[in-house]
Amino acid sequence: MVKVLKNPSIIAIFLGMLTFVFQIKFPPQVMESMESVGGITITISMIMIGSTIAGTSLKEVFKGVETYIISFLRLLVIPLLVLGVALLFKLSPTVTAVCTILSGMPVAANTVLFAEKFNKNILAASKNVAFSTLLSVVTIPLVVMIIQYFV
Repeated sequence: MVKVLKNPSIIAIFLGMLTFVFQIKFPPQVMESMESVGGITITISMIMIGSTIAGTSLKEVFKGVETYIISFLRLLVIPLLVLGVALLFKLSPTVTAVCTILSGMPVAANTVLFAEKFNKNILAASKNVAFSTLLSVVTIPLVVMIIQYFV
């Protein structure tokens, strides 16, 4: 448990919550620095994904049942569950749409950084990010059409 609490991501989330709760305002220079660091994280993730996948064939990216299952769950099943719960609780149309669409986004690029940090399968993480991102070009508009039908 102590190891989890020392994780920089957990610490950042905790500090972010504190700044929100106590309405702490940072000077513009500090905000610019934090935005730059945030941008670097995504860039590094994308470079790692590209370099990891570059060592494999394009066929390899589309190979493996787990990649299809993860993408199916992430891009379609989870958004439909979120939509169902939002409709069940009669959330506003805007909140329903935003929550549903956000829940159907592709696997996050920083997944690869976490896979590397915790010595997990970087290739699998990279494949899931790449494949779900490609597939989301079709699934996001589909999810939006489903939302428009029900909301």
